[in-house]
Amino acid sequence: MTAPVAAAPGLAPAPPPRREIPRQDDDYTAAAARRRLAFLTETTGAAPEHLGRYSFGPAVLDGNIENFIGIAQVPVGIAGPLLVDDEHARGTFYVPLATTEGTLVASYNRWPFQVGKGRASPSNMG
Repeated sequence: MTAPVAAAPGLAPAPPPRREIPRQDDDYTAAAARRRLAFLTETTGAAPEHLGRYSFGPAVLDGNIENFIGIAQVPVGIAGPLLVDDEHARGTFYVPLATTEGTLVASYNRWPFQVGKGRASPSNMG
């Protein structure tokens, strides 16, 4: 971690010098992510080790995120069966929902939702 620069009496300390986040030609690799995670730890003192554990190759993220360092876990529950009538799916499905909303999954299970074509859905069930 970089120490603040000493300030003149009565003035706030100057911020530490800005450091560039490590980048490389092949930026979507596990090695590149580890280097940036190490940079974060070295620069801030934070060591979010859990971010470096993920189940896919960073190459699939090319074009989706910059300066990738890892994955944050979000709780996932399952709702259903839900009737889906949409362009890409038709039928009854069990649907995984990633959320930190305390009762969202239970709300989906409580109502006979039909998703798609403007029918009853969580967004229009007043």
